[in-house]
Amino acid sequence: MTNKNGKEKTARGESGGAALRRAAPALLLLLLAFAAPNPVASDEGGGRRQAAPAGLPPGAFQDCFVCPWMVQIPAGRFMMGAPESEPYRRSEEGPAHEVTIPRAFAVGVYEVTRAEFGEFAAEEYPAWRGASTGRYPSGGIPHSLSERDLGLMSASNRREHGATAQKYARWLSGKAGKRYRLLSEAEWEYAARAGTTTRYGFGDDISPSDASYGAVRYHSRSQGLQPVGSYAPNAFGLYDMHGGLAEWVRDCWHDSYAGAPTDGSAWEEADCVRRVVRGGSLLDTPMELRSAARRGLFSGFRNFYGYHSVGFRVARDLDP
Repeated sequence: MTNKNGKEKTARGESGGAALRRAAPALLLLLLAFAAPNPVASDEGGGRRQAAPAGLPPGAFQDCFVCPWMVQIPAGRFMMGAPESEPYRRSEEGPAHEVTIPRAFAVGVYEVTRAEFGEFAAEEYPAWRGASTGRYPSGGIPHSLSERDLGLMSASNRREHGATAQKYARWLSGKAGKRYRLLSEAEWEYAARAGTTTRYGFGDDISPSDASYGAVRYHSRSQGLQPVGSYAPNAFGLYDMHGGLAEWVRDCWHDSYAGAPTDGSAWEEADCVRRVVRGGSLLDTPMELRSAARRGLFSGFRNFYGYHSVGFRVARDLDP
């Protein structure tokens, strides 16, 4: 009996050992998966962790949990504006002129999302109730929240929807300990072209597979507003530089580039009634999505046809 039990125990032991050896490769892979570095941002105070979205370009980084994903854009030179031979060119897109971007800088891989803007708004506006969530680009403060609700009743603030984007950048700077800001108009076009001289950052032609546009004129063909990153990135790794939501930049509006800076800096004035938006929106036609296309909007502008159609992305200066 003892011998029999002993044999049974030995047999069982051998069977268990064989099973463990067979499972070893799978267990090793599982351990490696847990041990592999995972690009996440950590909210040290709140204990939250955020996984990196798919499709990030190489070298993308995030300074803090609530910060947008950024990528470095190299220094360089480019021709800003549209040549006179470009179809649908407007007078405000010229004269074409060479601009030097003297140093590398970082730009948001995506437009600021509703979730990212919501983190800011929840702290800055007492009436905020999580109205902006998810990975759709943010058009700023929803119309359902009135100016009185948000404490924006002063004359200087009432018309400053565009300034909300700059306020967000200042808030973000405080969170990250880095200087965040809006792009200058020259930086925006340089980033959108990504080394190209064509009408768009991906060539001279555009289709609904390239960007979201035409919701008013081409409603049947428009896909409407899509989550950030729904279309292919440009050569710099930036998504949605054409269509979706147009983007505020820092510059005041001027009717031409006569006298414009050539060093990549913003063309600003003390009292800026209209500011520049670039990139076109889901409501626009293809001609308005061109890399050189530009528009001046009053700073209090919010929408066309009841739609939020202007958002923004951020830039940040890199450490020396």
